[in-house]
Amino acid sequence: SSSSSSEDIRAQGLARRMLAESGVASRLGTALCIAQQQQAEEEETEEERREEEGEEKEEQLEQAAKTHAKKEESVGIPLLLLQTLQMLSRLPGCVEDMTACECVTAVCGEVAALDMDAGEQACSRQLQRTFSSVSILQALLEGPTATEIAAQLSCPSCISSLRHGFLQLARGGSSVSLRQLRNDVVLLMSLLCAHQPALSVFVESNTLSLLLRYACAEVSGANRPAQIPLSTAPEDLELQKLLLCTIARFGNFAAASSTLASSGFLLLLFTYMDCRDTFAAEEQPQPRQWSPAQREELHHQAVSILSFCVRNYEAQYVALHGNTRIVDYLDWALSYEGDSASTRSTASLAGLLPSSRAVPPTPAHAAHAMRLLCTVACTLGSDVLADLVAQGVLERLLSFLRFSKMDDRHVRVDALLALAALCEADCRNQEAVGQEVVMMLLPYIQMPPEIELQPEDVDLLIAALDCVRSCIVGNADNERDFAGEHGVFLLLDLAESAPMQLRPLALSLVLDLTDGGTGRMHVAEWRSKLKPQTDIVALLISFWHEEQARLNVSLAADGVLADVPMPLRSSLTGSAIEETSQSLRCCLHALLMRVAPTNTANLSCTDKVAMVAVRNYVQLKRGEVWCELADELEAEGVELVETDAEVVQQARAAALSAVAHVRQGQADVILDEEAKELQQEQQLYEEICRKG
Repeated sequence: SSSSSSEDIRAQGLARRMLAESGVASRLGTALCIAQQQQAEEEETEEERREEEGEEKEEQLEQAAKTHAKKEESVGIPLLLLQTLQMLSRLPGCVEDMTACECVTAVCGEVAALDMDAGEQACSRQLQRTFSSVSILQALLEGPTATEIAAQLSCPSCISSLRHGFLQLARGGSSVSLRQLRNDVVLLMSLLCAHQPALSVFVESNTLSLLLRYACAEVSGANRPAQIPLSTAPEDLELQKLLLCTIARFGNFAAASSTLASSGFLLLLFTYMDCRDTFAAEEQPQPRQWSPAQREELHHQAVSILSFCVRNYEAQYVALHGNTRIVDYLDWALSYEGDSASTRSTASLAGLLPSSRAVPPTPAHAAHAMRLLCTVACTLGSDVLADLVAQGVLERLLSFLRFSKMDDRHVRVDALLALAALCEADCRNQEAVGQEVVMMLLPYIQMPPEIELQPEDVDLLIAALDCVRSCIVGNADNERDFAGEHGVFLLLDLAESAPMQLRPLALSLVLDLTDGGTGRMHVAEWRSKLKPQTDIVALLISFWHEEQARLNVSLAADGVLADVPMPLRSSLTGSAIEETSQSLRCCLHALLMRVAPTNTANLSCTDKVAMVAVRNYVQLKRGEVWCELADELEAEGVELVETDAEVVQQARAAALSAVAHVRQGQADVILDEEAKELQQEQQLYEEICRKG
């Protein structure tokens, strides 16, 4: 029996491949379009005949009954077509054929034929056709040609068909199967709204307003649609989640901002964010009381949507006291039993912890709360951020980052980014965090060299370095405290042992901290923990060699620059100007000129040769920019006036002269080193002779 079953499976697979290659889906789609067109023409012809003949009422009723019977006999043909297309819609070849023949409009039109007030038999057939149509469209929108399918469905007639099907099923569907089909229609809308062309049609046809009325019925009772049976059944919970997901797709769509702002959608999200047993006192009693488990599902989805779209609704956010709500939610989320006593005491002192909660806080709530706070801090205006600081968010973040025992590093990343955004928005916040932020950040940038970093570790280090730049750099007291706690040493250790992607961040911070005398002194005193004989000059020169190799710069065997107008040019980067921000050489030049402009006694010959190029980096780069500009003007056929042509010619000559000067300097270094080696050999030979 097992072999027979496997043979049947192989036979089915072969049959599906043959169907996909035969183009049958395209023919069936065309047949469906023709059938719909013929049916529409017959109805139009029948209506015209009645008007011309002026039939009596009884004759009209008799003729209508005959027409209805004829429809009942032929209605199975489109249903069979739809059911066949439903089976073929999962096959790649058939999907492409259905997309090419543009039959999706006809398939979507079947949803518009649904009438829940029709007879039992007619309604059953219409539901079967609606189910097959929705299944086909969902499969196509999840397939490889989803963009083309969405473009075909993004028309007023198709959106109107989906709207009609949703209304019919929402008002007349009481059974589980009808509610599930209603949810499938909303899921289809959500898949369609994932594509930009459909969003404007949803707004213009007021379909978005309809979905908002259903979703926000709990907080806008006056606008609740009539005859909508809503309950706490699993299917209605799924409907609410699908509505939230569909509406959230309009969060960044400018044309929908006014509709969303006036609908109470933000208030609904804040209501679901609250995990108390009852709604807030200012909110009216609700028609549905979700169970704690259902509220938990809605809670997580609401906070995720808030994090996605709150940036576009700052006015409504302020009007609804969003900062107070988020601070309240953050205090509650960080008070879960696994967190530190320090954070819990901070929340208790704030006096914002609600006395009764339906669901105890968990690390997942803490993650959602911190992500939402990070989004607000990084995207909303300065007035909102100033209010957050006034409510004690800085103290809460510092306490969490310094004393919390939470292991989730993503939460710590969000907390660091939020703290950095608040300090960057107002330099006075740097003074407010003071030395406490220095003591908090030191453990985050201290990385043992023997530990292999995971992706989440890299994200945490990047966030910590961003926090150093925003909270410490630019404030003299914080910079002095940071350098005094060996923070500069930690940054250089990180640049030496961390992955390549962290090196530019760490070195740029070191460069900023060397603007003052204290930071420059600490940089000069640094020694490697991995190779104690390596000092700061040797480290930076080794970085220069690695960067030259990464950029594939052509050099001679002895490290001398090539004899070309643009010797630093790399094929891996763009223009000469863009290269200064894409490579590390500019930062290395600035650091080396600050800490060791002339001290190269302890360097090898290769390092000394490279140091000549480092010292003249600005002149070489200036020459490259002029040569590149001249080449572009020549390639575009621009004829310069005499004075401009003379300037360009002089710039080219200066560039060539700078390259020749650097090459000569590098050659002199090599000759000096060879002479020193020869002298050392001669001294060694004479010493051996004296002893002999």
